[in-house]
Amino acid sequence: MNKRILIPAGGILIIICFFLPWVRACNVDITGIQLATDKDFDGALLWLVPLAGLAMLIGYLAVKERARVIAVISSLGGLLLLFIKILGPITKGEARQMGLELQVGGYGTIIGLILALIGGLTTDSKKAVSDKPPDEAEG
Repeated sequence: MNKRILIPAGGILIIICFFLPWVRACNVDITGIQLATDKDFDGALLWLVPLAGLAMLIGYLAVKERARVIAVISSLGGLLLLFIKILGPITKGEARQMGLELQVGGYGTIIGLILALIGGLTTDSKKAVSDKPPDEAEG
């Protein structure tokens, strides 16, 4: 199986999930785009998450030799950003009291980032095999 297919799959999932509900607060679903544009939340940095997904797709399609590096850097940056802005506050007690919980878009974005990270960290079996000719039989 070609593990590098995980990079564009993760990128597409990240972009799609940006428009799905990321969190639920006070029984209201809030999408990633709503969080990114909300001035009270100060979520302008969240625009980097779908841009990371787009960078993964462009890297996979146009800059194939650097696709793995782009995927790893984008995934780690996206996961760190999500942890700081979303997952960190959810794990704190006061956020739970307000009823803040992660929704399908948030889970999908995390899964997409992890898929792309795995795709970027794994090597293809064809490239892992050495190009040397087999040793001559000992006789």
